[in-house]
Amino acid sequence: MAYKDEYEVARPYADGAFLQRLRAHFEGGVTLRFHLAPPLLANRNERGELVKREFGPWMMGVFRVLAQLKGLRGTALDPFGYTEERRTERALAGARQGLWSRQGAPTASGPCAVGCAAAALALG
Repeated sequence: MAYKDEYEVARPYADGAFLQRLRAHFEGGVTLRFHLAPPLLANRNERGELVKREFGPWMMGVFRVLAQLKGLRGTALDPFGYTEERRTERALAGARQGLWSRQGAPTASGPCAVGCAAAALALG
C-alpha cells in the first residue's frame, strides 16, 4: 500500500511534462509558487500541525532531485523516514497488512470492516 510522501509529491514535477502543459495552457511568463510544509523545515501551529509556507520556482530543481532519490525511501538513508509522520504511516501500513492477512483484503463489493478497523487502530 502506497502513501504520498515527499518523493511522490516531487515525481509529477520532475519530468518536464508539467512545465510543458503550463506553457501550452498559459501565454506569457508563468511564475510558480508552491505552498508546502516540508517536515524537516516547517514550523508547527498551536495544534502541532505542520504549517505550509511559500516556495518559489527554484523548487522545480529540488523536485527533480527528490524524484531521483526515491530509492532511499524506507532505508536508513531516507532523511524523511525519521519524521513522526513517516513513522506513523509505516505503522498504519503494517497494521493494515496485518488485518488483511487475518481477515482478507477489502474488496470493492464487500463491507468496509477492514478499513474501519484500521481507522480504529489509528485513533487508538
